[in-house]
Amino acid sequence: SMDYIARFRNEKQFQAGVQLLRGMIDAAQAGDFLSVLADIALAETLHAVSEEFEKSHGKIAGGRLAIIALGKLGSREMTFGSDVDLVFVYDAPADAVSDGGKQYNASVYYNRLTQRLLNAIGAMGREGRLYEVDMRLRPSGGQGLINTSLKGLHQYFSDAAWTFEYMAFTKARVAAGDAALAGEINHFIDEILSAPRDREKLKQDVIDMRERIAKEFASDDVWNLKYVRGGLIDLDFIAQYLLLLHASVLKESVTGNTETILRWLAAKGAIESPLADELVEASRTLNQLFHMLRLCNNGTLDEATALPGLKKLLCAALKTPDFDHLKQGLIGVERNVARHYIALLQ
Repeated sequence: SMDYIARFRNEKQFQAGVQLLRGMIDAAQAGDFLSVLADIALAETLHAVSEEFEKSHGKIAGGRLAIIALGKLGSREMTFGSDVDLVFVYDAPADAVSDGGKQYNASVYYNRLTQRLLNAIGAMGREGRLYEVDMRLRPSGGQGLINTSLKGLHQYFSDAAWTFEYMAFTKARVAAGDAALAGEINHFIDEILSAPRDREKLKQDVIDMRERIAKEFASDDVWNLKYVRGGLIDLDFIAQYLLLLHASVLKESVTGNTETILRWLAAKGAIESPLADELVEASRTLNQLFHMLRLCNNGTLDEATALPGLKKLLCAALKTPDFDHLKQGLIGVERNVARHYIALLQ
């Protein structure tokens, strides 16, 4: 059944690629489609693996499991070849044990089930692997559990979470699993994002985090759309900083991509509409190019070696007359985003 899920994913992803290249859909629609596709694949995998697992290990009465998506899947901006950032959350009655041959407590039971799920999602099958799973954003960092109880998640954010984890959770949503548990997790996410916070510490942490990324990945290539100054990372950081800054005053929050966050903040009167409009426009331009380059060219563009056909495709996608206009427009967008970044975070 895993091969069947992967084949379904491959076919649909191919159709989306063709539609994006032909200009029938734009980057936002492609991102949304690829994310819905990933949700379906995760839900199907969860169902198939759980069923198999329960045959040999039984069930836990009252036990529930949900999968939180972070990163590009969380914000519904999956690109071609995106990996998935996942956190598995379970909830079970206090002393619950499984009713299989061996009695496992909830922690052991869900740890094993999660391991099976990860293997199924990331394993190489006849149809390729479903998704690469990125576990860097899991609550206890690089090591530790890949899954956590709902109580553990609460505990972690009240005791030990860093600002960058709150930033990561601005993209969090439940992608699959138990519907009631999903509701509780979404409520929890809203709570942690809109909790009171120290404005100066927030600002300093965001600046430090951005500098750490720059140390490792800094680029002055205008086509390095993610890491160049005024690129996608800067846009993300602006939106996440503004959300965490204002949500604590508004006592409510939202999650999603840069556009969703900025539009929400403008609607709440937290930021000026012209600022939101300008940054949303920049986000659309950069994402459109990013999607096209992920699909056609491994995510980057080398002007010296880029084929005329690719340049033509990019111009058509952004409705620019020629490549020179496209490049000048891109430089202008990145300068503008960098200017806003400096104004907000210096």
